[in-house]
Amino acid sequence: MEHKKTMLDYIADCPEFIRNNVADSAALTKPLVDEYVSGGYKNIWIVACGSSSNGSLCARQFIRRHLKCEVKIVTPFHFVSSENDFSETDMVVVVSQSGYSLNALDAIKVIEAKGRRCIGLTGDVNSDLGKVCDVVANYGVGRETVAYVTRGVTTLALFFMLFAVEAAVRLGIKTAAEGEAVKQQLLKAADINAAVQAQTPSFIKEHYRQLSGMTNAYVCGVGANLGTASEGALKFGETVSIPTAVYEVEEYIHGPNIQMTPPLQRISD
Repeated sequence: MEHKKTMLDYIADCPEFIRNNVADSAALTKPLVDEYVSGGYKNIWIVACGSSSNGSLCARQFIRRHLKCEVKIVTPFHFVSSENDFSETDMVVVVSQSGYSLNALDAIKVIEAKGRRCIGLTGDVNSDLGKVCDVVANYGVGRETVAYVTRGVTTLALFFMLFAVEAAVRLGIKTAAEGEAVKQQLLKAADINAAVQAQTPSFIKEHYRQLSGMTNAYVCGVGANLGTASEGALKFGETVSIPTAVYEVEEYIHGPNIQMTPPLQRISD
């Protein structure tokens, strides 16, 4: 009988996908790199929600640093309803892992109505999103058949980082040697990912009582790890149904930390 994959299987696959996607960097990112370079774009808008937004947030600082451009992340509904004043030098990329998200397709309609090229990023180029875009790229996530996507965040963050490196080399911002050196650094993420996975069971066992007894949780981060924290908060809510909020570290210190104190129990005589 064929093994039915679980979330843990997709998590376990991440190191292999990282290695393969770094090795295939030029071909994987080519559709977006070609568009960015030939289109004369400067800044980048990423229209994404949920895990796709979190993965984009993980990569945002990297793109800004290596491609020397500004990166804006906006959710599809917010993009459609109120914030779509992008300029001709802004490349707008709509992300949907499945390629069938209705809010992503609505965002494409707004871009199309402005007479701009529609650019999509997905795990399935034959999806509805792929069919309505002028440019579509597969970001190397493969196919996940469980409800809570897990590999999508890692592969999307990596794709945007590889895109930034390849585009920077094409534009002369980096030399080919510098670009290769950065990709070798990214390749180390596979070993780190595998090491974290190996350490997780013992951590859970050691802290099982605290983890299983939580009634709420806060996840804090800053910089690229604000995206990691955001995905952590999302996964807590999705999988164990614990109300979870994400905060930038300094914001957390100035705000809700008192709420972490367990409620006082009334002692009866």
